[in-house]
Amino acid sequence: MPRNVIRFLKLFLIFIYLTLPVTLAFDDMFVVDRNEWLFSIIILFLLIITIQVRNQIVLTFLSLILSVPICINAAQAASYVLQGSSFNYQFFAHLDLSSLKLAWIAERPRLLSAILYIILAPLIVFIALKTDFRGKKQLFSKYYKQGVFACIMLSLYATYNAPLALLFHFYTSSKVSSERILTTIETFSKFDDKVTAGNNKNLELIYLEGLEQNYLDEDLFPKLLPRLQELRKSAVSFTNIKQYPGTSWTIAGLVSSQCAVPLLSNQGGNSVLKKADNPFSKVNCLAEHLKVIGYNTLFVGGASLDFAGKGRFLADNGFDQVLGYDELPSTLSHSWGLYDQKLFSHVERLFGALAAQDRPFLLSTLTLDTHHPTGHPSPNCPKFGTGDSSMLNAVHCTDKLIGEFVSNVRMSSVGENTVIVLVSDHLAMPKGVVDRLSVKDRRLLFMIIDPSSELAGEYDFEASHFDIAPTILSFLGINNVEFAFGHSLMRNEQGKVVQNGLTQTDFDAFRIEHLVNRF
Repeated sequence: MPRNVIRFLKLFLIFIYLTLPVTLAFDDMFVVDRNEWLFSIIILFLLIITIQVRNQIVLTFLSLILSVPICINAAQAASYVLQGSSFNYQFFAHLDLSSLKLAWIAERPRLLSAILYIILAPLIVFIALKTDFRGKKQLFSKYYKQGVFACIMLSLYATYNAPLALLFHFYTSSKVSSERILTTIETFSKFDDKVTAGNNKNLELIYLEGLEQNYLDEDLFPKLLPRLQELRKSAVSFTNIKQYPGTSWTIAGLVSSQCAVPLLSNQGGNSVLKKADNPFSKVNCLAEHLKVIGYNTLFVGGASLDFAGKGRFLADNGFDQVLGYDELPSTLSHSWGLYDQKLFSHVERLFGALAAQDRPFLLSTLTLDTHHPTGHPSPNCPKFGTGDSSMLNAVHCTDKLIGEFVSNVRMSSVGENTVIVLVSDHLAMPKGVVDRLSVKDRRLLFMIIDPSSELAGEYDFEASHFDIAPTILSFLGINNVEFAFGHSLMRNEQGKVVQNGLTQTDFDAFRIEHLVNRF
């Protein structure tokens, strides 16, 4: 094959390789972001095909150095594909070993492709730097000229490289250490060990994985959630619960709704709870308040407790017993854990055991079948509509299982004395059906079913995750506790964050002192 053809093929393959990340994320980006990113990749392409290196040591060193921005491009593409946006706190929160282990199980082909792409980076750059493309010798025969050109191109690359700029911005905007954040929270988060006993009602708290308010919109998803629609008629439903930074993934949603503080840390959010020794030990959390006044407290989930330090957080913050995938063995499982069908069979059994005891109890669970990006509907569940959307099938199935479980609870011997709470752990994540969900303003689902309450109806109080725990406690007759960023919506018509004038921007900075000083 002629040498010119070989050179052209090399050029073509190198260009395709470098632009592959932006190609994969093409549909998930704004045009401006896409153009800036593509421009930076073209600069990188020109740099590595123009500079020729003969010294093997220098060649190897440059190959490794120039592989770094290629890996950053791959990470940027992964961020867009997985969550529809560029680098943010949520993305880095999931870059830990437990997340990668689950990703290996759930998305093995895609993860293998990503690993292969990154492994090839040094080899591709090595070939490009070593190849004598036409004119390279004539244009840059002197090393100092190559050096000047390299500096110019690297300056342009650093200036116009969107992924690199976003990565830099993310890390420079989080300057407060985890220890300082926790110390600051402790100064105004007062733990009251003299909680006045409430009405001794039981609490069934169900977190719905990514199942947000818009799924209930009949204009968007007619007849998708018939049982939740029916339950809502007799529930106190808060329809304007917004999601703030530091609350937008599962463990962050649990922390913020249980303890009324965002999960803020310079470390990845899914690893800080595993690395720190009980970081919320001096923060008042929902289960702790109930435990103080004699409640049995139990959490049951279908996923591994090791993931994101969830089990450790729950055990350290008020739950007597925490059960997960490894504690509830079953062959009826998918890549993320137990199917909800099997999970609720365990929950019903445990509910009966708790109900038989002469103590009030908190039984909390977290569904799993509606986990992004595609959902995993339990076997034998009816499909939704034409059945061509796995995520909608999973949502429809979970609705059926929730309806059956709530019905059984209400008909049980303790049904009249049990408050049932249904709440999103966070908004739905891409991909799923987020495009349809985003047609209208997106809000968390938060419904409280109390047989003795006469307050059933929809309440449009603007609030957040942080107001969930104190609001739940109000239904249990407990109002004499103080929470950091939240308060009861039964006593206030705005969430504490909203009432104090905090915005999404305040939380975006992840500087906890700034937030605290606003109270």
